[in-house]
Amino acid sequence: MWAAWPEAGEVDVRLIHASEYLDSCLKDFAEKKAAYSISSKIGEASNQFPCSETLALEYVNLGDHANELMTFVEKVKKNVEMHGLKALDASSNVDEMNVLRTNSVFIAKILGLESVDERSVEDASDDIKEICCPGKPCITFYTKVSISLSFLQLTKLRF
Repeated sequence: MWAAWPEAGEVDVRLIHASEYLDSCLKDFAEKKAAYSISSKIGEASNQFPCSETLALEYVNLGDHANELMTFVEKVKKNVEMHGLKALDASSNVDEMNVLRTNSVFIAKILGLESVDERSVEDASDDIKEICCPGKPCITFYTKVSISLSFLQLTKLRF
């Protein structure tokens, strides 16, 4: 009845940061998977315009980048308010590749995928290199083409 309260050990802040990083990645991955599944059902629209309208396409793309930039600025501002100047560090406080590798089975199970392959940005194409930024990994989905074959033997073989 007069037992002492258990004493708490040291809090591992690295695990908390890794957990928050994994949680934000899973949210982004789930949103991208939903967008991918909708676009694969509907069919992808062509993003090529006739030569006279290529300028319009460039303006549309600039608008997307402006929105992404403002989102990034707002995120950095909130991080600075919450964490101080540590938020402006050029390096991540989490070993991103290690977190993704150790949790790849979990990520695949949560997203309903067969497998997850982790790759460094150095191995990626130029399109993916433009999208990636520290603390925000990029995910791409692809479907493997397969054919199911069944063989039936209608006659008995006699040897």
